[in-house]
Amino acid sequence: MSIFLGWVWIGPNQCFADWTKTIECPAGTIYRDVRRDAGRDEFCELLLPGSLWVREGPSRWWYSEGHLGEEGSYRNGRKMGQWRECSRFDDCRYQSHEWVYPNEKARNVIPEIPVSYLHGKYVFDFSSCWSTWVTYQTPDSFLELNIGGGLIRCQITYIPSTEKDRPAGNEGHYFCEIPYPVGVRVFDSLNLRKELPKAGLPQFCRKDVPPFISGKPAGPGAQAFAIWASALDSRPNKEVRVLGGLLANIVDIECASVERQRAGTPILTVRLNEYAEKLVLDRVGKAQIKADACGGKFPLSSLKTTRDNSGHTLFVYGLSKNPPTAKQQRSCIAAETTLQPTCASR
Repeated sequence: MSIFLGWVWIGPNQCFADWTKTIECPAGTIYRDVRRDAGRDEFCELLLPGSLWVREGPSRWWYSEGHLGEEGSYRNGRKMGQWRECSRFDDCRYQSHEWVYPNEKARNVIPEIPVSYLHGKYVFDFSSCWSTWVTYQTPDSFLELNIGGGLIRCQITYIPSTEKDRPAGNEGHYFCEIPYPVGVRVFDSLNLRKELPKAGLPQFCRKDVPPFISGKPAGPGAQAFAIWASALDSRPNKEVRVLGGLLANIVDIECASVERQRAGTPILTVRLNEYAEKLVLDRVGKAQIKADACGGKFPLSSLKTTRDNSGHTLFVYGLSKNPPTAKQQRSCIAAETTLQPTCASR
């Protein structure tokens, strides 16, 4: 996938070097020459229904004149074949990009752009989630969707802009992790944070870079609580998270409660949405399942699972035996979701 650089569309006569055209675009695409500061980006744009477009065909961009960043070819918004990729110091390497990645082959991914426009609606194929980059652009808005397939969820970085012709840097980003079983869904717009709840689905989206709020407990908001798959790395007894192994986080919680005990540690009980619940239960016995609070800072002790009156699984954890740490764990979780008196009868 291309690295997002926040390019600006600049006219050809604004004090930039008079660089010549270096690529020829395929039939049916539009040639683009984008300038920002001393850099340049040449690529071909393939227009799609619904004000969508992707890169298609040859592409080159430079840090500055004489200093190439990368060159290669796109197909349906995705790097394809042999690419030459260089650092700012002109150290270059060749990288091969496949039409279907090995992990995608294992999931029987359909190699098609996973978002389309049909009959006035936007269609997302979360089950396939072929990795690519799609742009939505109108005279008044600019939005990029960086789509990738994780281990157990379709991952989409939503990059809106406050300006009509340029990406927005880090402002307004959010990140969505939609379980593959959600399947193919139809929405009125591309705004997933709005459309998912509207469709009766859990809110799988969160802010990509949570802002710092004075007085708020430590730890990224979405990771105030997390359940993840772990493994041992090459260092003795060094436990690490499996890449893409996040099973559930704060946005997956439907109910959470902390019960104070007369003796012993406080108990955290969590009920997840049906998709996250199944993701966790499907991993039991296949991987080490861990949970923590405050952005991974404080581990939680797994105690048991029970069932509520509706048949949903309740995951029960012990907070820290150290009272100040237990208080911080509780504060991190309570800052991101409302703690209920109990989840047993809900």
